[in-house]
Amino acid sequence: MFHDASVKALEKKVSILEKEKAKAEADRDELKKQLEELTKVTEEIKSVMTKQAKKLKKMEGEVEDNAKMFELLSTEVSDLHVKNVKLNDINKTLNQLISELYEASANELKAMKLEMEALKADKVV
Repeated sequence: MFHDASVKALEKKVSILEKEKAKAEADRDELKKQLEELTKVTEEIKSVMTKQAKKLKKMEGEVEDNAKMFELLSTEVSDLHVKNVKLNDINKTLNQLISELYEASANELKAMKLEMEALKADKVV
């Protein structure tokens, strides 16, 4: 009787752990997907910024009036600042995703450890 109750309790714990593991794996996969998407966006933004830097160099040789050049450069600096802010936001998001991915992996590890402990306990009983 006592062993049946222990086995049932362990089976219930294992079932719960398996559900948590599945959820953690799904969360991890979703976070990886989001991380990949954000990385692609970051690369696209970098590409745009490189193109704009090339345009700026080309414009330097073409613009004769210093006042006009100053105005164009000011606009570009403002645009680059806005893009820099966006990149910082993306980096924060990426860092958050990495943190969440780490947490999900840690949770998955904990779940696996608990599952192993439950299996060890089952062997002992």
